[in-house]
Amino acid sequence: MLIAQVSDFIVKNEWEIEWPIYAQMYGFDEITEELPRFLRSQFFGDPDYPVNVLAFLNKCYETSPERTIAMAMKIVRNIKVRKGIKEEDLYIEYPAICVYLKR
Repeated sequence: MLIAQVSDFIVKNEWEIEWPIYAQMYGFDEITEELPRFLRSQFFGDPDYPVNVLAFLNKCYETSPERTIAMAMKIVRNIKVRKGIKEEDLYIEYPAICVYLKR
C-alpha cells in the first residue's frame, strides 16, 4: 500500500525528479538500468511513466524495503516542501505516507 501511495503522490505532484541521483544515493542505480523505459518515459513525458514509477519502486522494495522507504520519504518530503503541501492535506488520500512521515 505504501509504495502505491508514494508512486501516485509522486506522479500527481512532480514529474521532474532526479531519479538517477536518488537511485545512486540509495544504492538502486542498477535497477534504473534494468528498467530502461523508466527514465525514458519520464524524459519524454510518456503516458506509461506512472506505471514505470511504480515498477521501479516495487523493484527497489524487493531489493531493500528499508532503503526504499527511506528514499521514498526523502522524495515525498522534498515535494511537500517545494509545493507547500501540508501533512493534514495528505491524510485522506495517502494515509500510509502520513504514518511513515511521522517516524
